[in-house]
Amino acid sequence: MQAVKSGAYDYISKPFELDDLRLVVKNAFETIQLRLENRSLRRRIEIESSQRGALLGNSAAMHSVRA
Repeated sequence: MQAVKSGAYDYISKPFELDDLRLVVKNAFETIQLRLENRSLRRRIEIESSQRGALLGNSAAMHSVRA
């Protein structure tokens, strides 16, 4: 438990079953993938939010719509 308190993802008590180890590793990878996906989606939202209001064209008609 001290390892988890110090920042470890999880722990496995000895003696451990191989299935328990597999489950902990699987969950760790899923957590990493979800965190990466979350960061990626947040970046996309930031980019798309910053582009709102930007004109999609440069014609006089588009500029008149904005005004």
